[in-house]
Amino acid sequence: MLRHNGCRAVTERGEADTTTWSVYLVRCSDNSLYTGIATDVARRFAEHQAQGPKTARYLRGRAPLTLVFQCPAGGRSAALK
Repeated sequence: MLRHNGCRAVTERGEADTTTWSVYLVRCSDNSLYTGIATDVARRFAEHQAQGPKTARYLRGRAPLTLVFQCPAGGRSAALK
């Protein structure tokens, strides 16, 4: 189990997870919401907006996109929950 120490997640063994993951929500043109996780939300959102090969399949053709929420979640495991 992870417990949070500021913005860094700490494992039960006391090891710091130096990568902080965030959860984010994107609103699509059809008013649907997409939830994602990333270590760099600004970069990931730019990839979604570019509608290129790194865009999430769900978001293709649903532009314009709006980033409506983001929150640091600690480690990857915590962000996925």
